[in-house]
Amino acid sequence: MLEIFGGGLLERLAFSASVLLIVASLPGPGITFWEALLVAGGAVAVGGIIPTPGGIGVSAGATAALLVVVGVPEATALAAAILMRAFNIYLPALYGVEALRELRRAKLL
Repeated sequence: MLEIFGGGLLERLAFSASVLLIVASLPGPGITFWEALLVAGGAVAVGGIIPTPGGIGVSAGATAALLVVVGVPEATALAAAILMRAFNIYLPALYGVEALRELRRAKLL
């Protein structure tokens, strides 16, 4: 069980940190991968503590606040938090909708 859930968690954190690293580095000097991993992990922890559906608002706020703590300007931190949310939640949902359409079209569902 630990391998399944632990591996999934590590993969999710690494993906979130990678997206965050790319997005937060666009307009300026950026952050290191380890800082991005710290921010992503902290945002996941805060989102898990405060019970909102999908961590909406809480995770993005924690991401922006932690980015400011590691030295990213406030406007960039807010933009990075919003883009990270889009990449982590909304973009995969769009792929899922398209996959569902294809499966229905092929009469597999």
